[in-house]
Amino acid sequence: MTFHVTIEYDRRDPGTDVVPGLEILHEDPGIEISYLADDRGPELEPEDLRGVDAYVSYAHDLTEASLASVDSLKLVTRAGAGYENLDLDAMTEHGVVAAHAPQGPTASAAQATVGMIISCAHNFARLEHGLRERGWDARVPEEYGFELQHATLGFVGMGLIGEKVLSNLAPFRADGLEARVYDPYMTEGRAEELGVEKVDLGTLLETSDLVTVHVPLTEETHHMLGREEFERMRDSAYLVNTSRGGIYPDEELAAALEADELRGAAVDVFEGEPDVEGNPLLDVEDIHLTPHVAGVTTDSVRYIHELMAESVLNLKNRDPPINVLNPPAYETVAGQPLPEECYSPSFQQ
Repeated sequence: MTFHVTIEYDRRDPGTDVVPGLEILHEDPGIEISYLADDRGPELEPEDLRGVDAYVSYAHDLTEASLASVDSLKLVTRAGAGYENLDLDAMTEHGVVAAHAPQGPTASAAQATVGMIISCAHNFARLEHGLRERGWDARVPEEYGFELQHATLGFVGMGLIGEKVLSNLAPFRADGLEARVYDPYMTEGRAEELGVEKVDLGTLLETSDLVTVHVPLTEETHHMLGREEFERMRDSAYLVNTSRGGIYPDEELAAALEADELRGAAVDVFEGEPDVEGNPLLDVEDIHLTPHVAGVTTDSVRYIHELMAESVLNLKNRDPPINVLNPPAYETVAGQPLPEECYSPSFQQ
């Protein structure tokens, strides 16, 4: 019996006619692959999912309405660590397993985050802008940076990427860099294992030289930061965000930067992306901006696809998928509980 898979975007390599990392799906004779048309709205329609067994998701919203009259869908696996486009409650109610690939972008996103942290410590964005505008006159003591070995780094959230950032910074920590974490889901035992101090959000903001954000976008984290929180940060501090747009209102970060309540920022993600026209952060000079590419490299894209393909092939072969966000849905599909090792690291009981 044919297993039908729909992939959201047609990202086949022109030379091989195969999506890099999804080779095992293309090679399976029992799988039929189709691609969703690019010229469509942001929300999935029921007709996009009818007759589909597994759906490979990137960005389109899957809602309660998307699942109306859909009876064959068993799995949606979402690229990367995020899953804010998936209505997990609706999927669980309809018996559709939600999975993602959080390990895929971890190394690349952590590498980019460390680069941004070092860039901020050296004040590179302001110095580059000054060099272009004023030449060598930009090289003045008040624009000098600082050494990480004498700094405190605050983590808002400590998931896979946060832990990888911490690991990559080990040489600086050995020389004296202090790390503090605000994460209500982190146990004291885990904090001790990582050698970090667990603190409340206010303490972290008030005592950190750099604050790096590593949380998913959920109802709980939406706008968890704002002008009030930025005012609590040191005016010499920097904010780094490679997680998700919407953790704070972009206009409030822009206002805090323009008012010199923070010294600078490095931002990879934006509220309302990919539409960034008119975003006030683009008008702020002396900050580091990138278009949500921290976790996107040729290596990470392949690894993300390999993880997604593993989940699809597992389900097709009646084995449990990996990185499942809603384990109860698997029991509906398979008639047996999901092994705990297949739970997503993001799953909260």
